[in-house]
Amino acid sequence: MNYLVTQFEAGHAPDESSYQVELAETIAMLQAQIASGRADDCWALADLGVCYLLALETKSAKRVYSEMQSKCPPAVVDSSLSVLTSVATAMENLGDRRARAFAEMIANFGGKRIC
Repeated sequence: MNYLVTQFEAGHAPDESSYQVELAETIAMLQAQIASGRADDCWALADLGVCYLLALETKSAKRVYSEMQSKCPPAVVDSSLSVLTSVATAMENLGDRRARAFAEMIANFGGKRIC
């Protein structure tokens, strides 16, 4: 999953056609992993939340982050917020259309309540 965000953090806008394919494949993989044994894995939930935001599936992202807040230690939640902030900043610098979805999630997530 990290390769999906490092492009932004490196200052490069991804090629959208191939990026969307990789993103869909990663979401499907994470969903399958969570359904078959990683349901309580905080990092799997965090990765899925970021992927949903990258895909602009904000309702799904809110659901995952809400679940994460109820299951995961505060340090993990804070770490996830740091990742969202870093990616959002990089997206804003690139003028990426997803920056707004990240900013809105940060506003909710920063207050420790997603829903």
